[in-house]
Amino acid sequence: MTNCTMASLSTIVLLLFPLVSFYCANTVAVQGGVRLGGACTINTNCTTNVTNSECKNKTCQCVSTFYPQTENNTCQAKKALGVQCTENEEFSDVNATCTSTCKCKTSHYKDSTNSCKPRNAAVTMAIAEMSTIIMCFMLAYFEVLK
Repeated sequence: MTNCTMASLSTIVLLLFPLVSFYCANTVAVQGGVRLGGACTINTNCTTNVTNSECKNKTCQCVSTFYPQTENNTCQAKKALGVQCTENEEFSDVNATCTSTCKCKTSHYKDSTNSCKPRNAAVTMAIAEMSTIIMCFMLAYFEVLK
């Protein structure tokens, strides 16, 4: 072979190697499944090994209503408001916290849809202002009675 032909072959090998490696890696992944956090191209890569997972942004992740337990490669259901919990669990609402049961943080309240909504600072301010106004009227009233 000539030097030109050898150079062309090595260029082809260098160009094809990443494609072949990618194909092989993903073929194995489909057959054996991918762990949480592993690279994927389709949902089957993930769901073969982990129930309630999906391929999102080319990474195996738990679906939105589940959270990862990476130590045992599983997806656990997020806790709903009112359910018993422990500190290392995740909740269906990001504004919830665990106080033996899953509850809204103090800055939020549980609404009719079982979600944590922010407490309205404007209402709190209005109540404080009304208290001040009432106090002023009472002081003025007692001043008049003197």
